[in-house]
Amino acid sequence: MDRINFSCELSGKVADIQLDIKKIPGEHQPCYMVSVDGLFKGYLKKDTSGQFDQFMSPQLSDEDLAMINKYFAK
Repeated sequence: MDRINFSCELSGKVADIQLDIKKIPGEHQPCYMVSVDGLFKGYLKKDTSGQFDQFMSPQLSDEDLAMINKYFAK
């Protein structure tokens, strides 16, 4: 699985989210480049609990990150 595509509500509107898996030196957990409606929004990594967290130039709001985590908790 190199790419995950899904839609969820971000900032009050439905957005197309794309997560591309990236190998980042020094990171042991899965890392993803995140795009929202085709625009780069930073990188996410999955922590040991299975939740996504931002790192390396985060551009998502805390609320948007919570919505992405809620989507994957389904």
